[in-house]
Amino acid sequence: MNPRAFSAVILTASSLWLAAVPPVAAQEMQRFPVDEDKGSSVEVEHVFSAVPPGGYTAVRITVINKGKEALASKASAFSVTSAGRGEHLMSGGDLAFTAKPESTTTQEWVVPLMTDFAQRSGYNDNNLNIGLGVGGRSVNAVFRSNPFEGAPFSAVSQSLGGVSAPALNDHLRKSRSGTSSYARDSTSIASFLPAHLPADWRAYTGIDLLALNTDEWPALQPGVRTAVRQWIQLGGQLDLYHQGPVPEAILTELKAEPLMSPRPTGGLYSLGSGRIRHFEWDGKELAPELGRRFDTGSNPSLAGGRRERAALIMRKISTKAPRPALVDDLGSRSFAAWQVGVILLLFGLLVGPVNLFYLAGPGRRHRLFVTTPLIALGASVVLVAVIFFSDGAGGQGRRAALIELRPDENTAIVRQFQISRTGVLFGNGFVPAESAVITPLLLENSRWTRLKPPESNEAEGQRFTIADGNNYGGDWFQSRSEQAQLIETIRPGRGRFELEPGGGSPSVVSSYPATVKAFFYQDPAGGWWSAPGPVATGAAVVLGKLPDGEAFREWFKTAMAPFGPGDRSALEDTDHRGRFYAASTDGGAGLVETLSSISWKEDFTLIHGRLAPAPPP
Repeated sequence: MNPRAFSAVILTASSLWLAAVPPVAAQEMQRFPVDEDKGSSVEVEHVFSAVPPGGYTAVRITVINKGKEALASKASAFSVTSAGRGEHLMSGGDLAFTAKPESTTTQEWVVPLMTDFAQRSGYNDNNLNIGLGVGGRSVNAVFRSNPFEGAPFSAVSQSLGGVSAPALNDHLRKSRSGTSSYARDSTSIASFLPAHLPADWRAYTGIDLLALNTDEWPALQPGVRTAVRQWIQLGGQLDLYHQGPVPEAILTELKAEPLMSPRPTGGLYSLGSGRIRHFEWDGKELAPELGRRFDTGSNPSLAGGRRERAALIMRKISTKAPRPALVDDLGSRSFAAWQVGVILLLFGLLVGPVNLFYLAGPGRRHRLFVTTPLIALGASVVLVAVIFFSDGAGGQGRRAALIELRPDENTAIVRQFQISRTGVLFGNGFVPAESAVITPLLLENSRWTRLKPPESNEAEGQRFTIADGNNYGGDWFQSRSEQAQLIETIRPGRGRFELEPGGGSPSVVSSYPATVKAFFYQDPAGGWWSAPGPVATGAAVVLGKLPDGEAFREWFKTAMAPFGPGDRSALEDTDHRGRFYAASTDGGAGLVETLSSISWKEDFTLIHGRLAPAPPP
């Protein structure tokens, strides 16, 4: 079955499930009988009490097998959001496992979500659909939520907002709209049980803010704490509530750094592109009036949430705003729809009057069975040839990436934005070489764009598939179209820039697998330094002293042009002392590869982080 037909079947099943299953709070576990005689059952739990508006999320499946035979179990998942003429759909891979006899088996599962592109809340739901086959019995679980317009998506632990989460949401709605009836079913603050948090950073990418108390943090498994920390580095925000002194031990474990400009509301620290706040807490559930704290709070980079920040990269949000740099670099091109129109007109003439009166005239109508298919085939060949010679095969694109090097952890944190325009594609599937979270982004509406906001009269459902964990297919790339994606990953690597010891001017040695054409460094005392020229892999370069930071600020303003205001503010607020910033147009700078038939031009990578100390001789 081809992907389109498979998606149609899934959508039909989705509609039937939604009609048959009443909405429930996701954290209120959905239980289904598997074997009534023996009492076996299956429980499906969405870890958060509402479905995030994109990214990935976490699901727990528990099979309670009271029989004496093993139960073969298989799960599939897909996520649906509304579009003008249908639904956008994201389907993930399958999960297969065996539930041992007379035992309880729990599987944690991280599944992708379709991004909600709605500009207004209260008009659509996010639906996560889980299909299960357990011991020959098929069951379906549906989890829904309606994300609030323009708000970050937050998750608070049960101790902070288990019962009060609805009140926090209600207060946030009132503060935004002035009435509790506006979008009354929308949710931007969900609750969770800390013990059920997953040890996979991808599961948090649909969340903007995670809040828990400081007694819950050390009780988390080490893998969970690592996953949360990696998510923060990619731009998430962690709020810590404490009774007693500031949680210095947790801040030290996270390797958090104070911001250059402390904010008045709680302590504010940076970690990569993310933030950490701490607040004094009385040990009770949060009061409803604190719902405003989960809006933008004291973090300007949190405004609007991940999907809003990503949208600002690719879309011109006002008449006064400049065109986004990546879009401007790609340029514009005529769609040349008139060529298709001329071919269709000629086809109509041939298959109609010419075919009926000349090729298969009266007394020769039986020829229609031959002439009509031949005319259609010929028109198709001509149409494909015209499109092929007009637009070519494959496509062109532009990419820009922010890469933070963590030499103390031998990791690199990657946020990559890309836009491409395609001609004729002979295949649109791809398999990245590394595990990543890829999010489709909206572009300015044009004849080239296929993914459109749901309020557009031209919006039609798009289908995105991620099979077997890392096999991408469907509408990620389409022939004769423009598409954009955000790619996030955390990769292991030993590439770094090392600071050579010495009492004079600092010297830097590069083991990064690409040449950088610009390099700036601020020493611990606040002095600024720069490389006199490109820094190549394996080269040792003595940095030159700058009179002040003005040269860096001018360069940084230009270097950040491809990225959005959230990423900009995250780096601008960071204390630069002891950190370096470098730019590269080298193809080996560490960008994530997607569709191989796209020719990527003018790649740009902004690399930053701390200099690593040189190894001892």
